Amino acid sequence: MDLTYYNMLSFDQVILLPVATVSGYDFSLTNGGEISNEGLELMLSSRVVDKNDFSWDVVLNVGRNRAIVESLPDVISSGRYSILADLFPGDEGGADLEYVAEEGKLLGQLYGLGFQRAPDGQIIHENGLPLLTEEKVSAGSFQPDVRLGINNSFAYKNFLLGILFDGQVGGKIYSRSHALYNTSGTITNNNDPNLSLSTLDGRDVYAVGYDATGVPEYTLEQSGGVIGPGVMYGENGNLVPNDVVVPAGGAGYTGYFYNYYGNGFNRDNIEAATFDATYFKLREVSLSYSIPESLVNKMGMATARVSFIGRNLLLFSEVPTIDPETYSIRNGTFVNGFESTQLPSTRSWGFSVNIGF
Repeated sequence: MDLTYYNMLSFDQVILLPVATVSGYDFSLTNGGEISNEGLELMLSSRVVDKNDFSWDVVLNVGRNRAIVESLPDVISSGRYSILADLFPGDEGGADLEYVAEEGKLLGQLYGLGFQRAPDGQIIHENGLPLLTEEKVSAGSFQPDVRLGINNSFAYKNFLLGILFDGQVGGKIYSRSHALYNTSGTITNNNDPNLSLSTLDGRDVYAVGYDATGVPEYTLEQSGGVIGPGVMYGENGNLVPNDVVVPAGGAGYTGYFYNYYGNGFNRDNIEAATFDATYFKLREVSLSYSIPESLVNKMGMATARVSFIGRNLLLFSEVPTIDPETYSIRNGTFVNGFESTQLPSTRSWGFSVNIGF
């Protein structure tokens, strides 16, 4: 067993502070603030089975780190500093999503507008559509509670099978892809843990017939519309279950899904597409065969091993639409906790030959 504990304090962080534009500059460069990093790393290894020609070895790695903003420069009176004030500048207008350092909290807070909620947490609606807060709120930090990996090695005679799982527990991730796909109606939304509505619900249903000349005729059989889960203010001012039917979505950035995830290109709602970033992956499977020395020695070699290797074979996660093991890049800065139109993750298969002389 190997156990490592560390506690570090970083000070005089380099910070860009906005200044009045009449000065001719946008920012001033200054030092200030303190960030603490405290963590624990544990590695356990054990031979579970060792019998005849068979053995089974297990290695477990567990790590936890907490980066906390202890203080910011005195000139930041709000106690909150936007590391990045606009994550997706292509989403014009609106309040913008922010990547924030906030005193006393985990580094990397995900800020944006949130839902107006009832005391029991239900979303408040008006005219059938969800209401957003006037001030920005935090959806949490990208930092996971724990990162871990477990590697199993099974050896039988000249064969060696390796199976590696790894992943993380906790942390948050905002998926711009999920918001984009929902507002454009390109996914069903059936696996969203935050919103129990499908984009297939609430569509207009028409019957199609043909006149004597073969021209199609459409008859409305079912008028579309959805009722958003949550509450609304009744006539007496009390909160009652929402029962207003509104279109699911449509042209001109209208409908429930557009308003839930963000209207058109103004995707300011940090809550709608932020998810628990817990995931586990079957990271690697390898099968190796060591050729007997009696054969390789005849070919002038000391050792020879052939291997088949597969990587990123399975993903287990409740994050919809995307692989949560991702990040965004903004002005050359790697930003954890935000995703935007990532390429799909790929599996890979390989074959290798290792020869020793």
